Amino acid sequence: MMGSSAFFVQPVLDLRKAVGVTPCQLMIECSPEKKQAIDDLVISKFERMVFRLTNSETHSVFTILCSNVSEMKEILKWARAKEGVRLAKTDILEDQDYVHEWLEREVRRRIHKEPAGESSTEPERRPKPQRAAIFNVTTIGREA
Repeated sequence: MMGSSAFFVQPVLDLRKAVGVTPCQLMIECSPEKKQAIDDLVISKFERMVFRLTNSETHSVFTILCSNVSEMKEILKWARAKEGVRLAKTDILEDQDYVHEWLEREVRRRIHKEPAGESSTEPERRPKPQRAAIFNVTTIGREA
């Protein structure tokens, strides 16, 4: 979908409502040849997965609701042990910063084929509710 510039849904996670769980982000880098098998393994292993981004040839990101930090560390250990994994990291998701104003400008710029940094002659529109998110995270794991 990204290659063809299609839009897709990005979930908005209200992490304040995740009481009793630790929202964990798992990032895995692997060879293109092993990527699909590793993605399938991760998807089948974790029931409390609330988001995944697997469209890259070498990287995948999964958001998993863990019981605690110890479970997150076990996930990291498990991921690093998989054949073909070059790098695995886990992060605790603490907050989300929504960037829908930037997204609106970027879409408008691309529609009008403007160079980056220039603004459209079209008047600024009021931003629409939460469309995309960038996560602030605390890094727990480092390179495999």
